[in-house]
Formats: sequence, structure tokens, C-alpha cells
Amino acid sequence: MTEILILAHRGTGKGPGENSINAFKQGLVEKADGLELDIRITKDRVPVCVHDETLKRVFDKDLSIKDLTVTDLKGLKLFDSDNICSLQEVFERFGNEIFYDVEIKDPDVLPEFKEVVRHFQPVRLMVSSFKHACLNHVKERIPEALIAPIIDFKGVNDYRSYILDMIQGYLPYSLNLDSRFFHEDNSEKLNWFRDVKAEYDVKLAFWTVNTSEEFEKIAAVCDFLITDRPMLLIDQMTSSMKRKTSI
Repeated sequence: MTEILILAHRGTGKGPGENSINAFKQGLVEKADGLELDIRITKDRVPVCVHDETLKRVFDKDLSIKDLTVTDLKGLKLFDSDNICSLQEVFERFGNEIFYDVEIKDPDVLPEFKEVVRHFQPVRLMVSSFKHACLNHVKERIPEALIAPIIDFKGVNDYRSYILDMIQGYLPYSLNLDSRFFHEDNSEKLNWFRDVKAEYDVKLAFWTVNTSEEFEKIAAVCDFLITDRPMLLIDQMTSSMKRKTSI
């Protein structure tokens, strides 16, 4: 039976308050084993926890993160005073023992990201990104980080060749997969990914899994569950699976 680590997606999921200290705190209150968060770089070169390039979707402000300093962000009085936080603030608040999945949204953040990681030395750090090329730079600059390409399968015709090329090209610790890909032809896909896990010693993380039905589709091969609803998924698993408490 697969053991699974629960990661709180942006703390409490997509929407107002996402990627904030309060959201991360709530995700851990709901018994998540760690946090999934996004980082970008500000004008004054500070890694901050923000998903989008601009503040338009969440805050209805057509402003770019790269054009704003941390002081600017704090002064905007957004959803609440807590809503935009730096990566440093996250490590200071939650320590270096929980599991972190830090998604690189803008590779320009890497030099400052390295310095923050060097200072706080998180024990369990996975670094993920849709921009796969930046992960080789992460390996060079932060060799202790666990590398995880994020894969949504858009435009992919032969998923088997695509996945094998990804593994051979990046030697990842984990592949972070869109769970929706497993909604059809599920048995065939699960069997193939189970064989890949065994042959290449690679873990599988799935985003964003928020219902019991979604969980059941990928449970057999799942190592990391990235969810907006940690407590619901934990309740779903406890009757049939042992949750993972360490790597």
C-alpha cells in the first residue's frame, strides 16, 4: 500500500488569501505534512509567495510583481495585512522541519532563492516548476534540493516517451502530475506509471486533488498529494492507507 505525504496547496487553495501566512497556518492546522507554495521575485530582489505575474486575478490590481518592492506590496493593503509574504517570512514562521514544495514561477528568482535556502536550511525541500530547464540550475546551485518537474500533459501525444525523456533528462526526485490526466484510461496509465516508479526510483505527486473520487483514481501510485482540502483527504485515507510522516 502506497504511503502518502499531504501538502497544503497554496495553504488553503486558490483564491483570496492564497500563499499567505494565514493560509499556510490553516493548511497545517488541517494536519497537512507540509506546504506547497509559489515564488516570484520583486523589484528589490526579494522572493515572495505569489502565484501570478500580476495582482489582477486575486486582488483586482493590474500591477506586476516585478515592478513592485516588498514595501510597495505591504503598503497596498490587499486582502489583509498578512496577504503577501516573503519566503523568508514563511521559513521564519514555520521552521525548517516540515516538508516544503516550492514552485519556481519565475526562474529569475533563483539567485535570491538560493541565499534564503542556504540561510534557513530546510531539511525537506522539493523544488518544482513548469519551466523545466530551470531545474538543472537548481541542481547546480542547491544540490540538496529534491527536483520535481511539473507536468500537465498539454500538447503531449505520447505520454510514455515524454515521461521517459523527462526522467532521463532531469533525473528527478519526483514528477508532479496533473491528476486530471488520470480521469480516462486510468488502469492502463496506473500500471505503466507503477512500472516507471519501480524501474527509475521516482516518486509521483498529484495536483490538485480535492475530492474522494479524484483521490481514488491515483491513490495506487501516489506519493505526494497536493490538495486544497487536507483534512478531507486525510479522512479519506485513514481507513485504507497509512500516511507518510517522513521521507
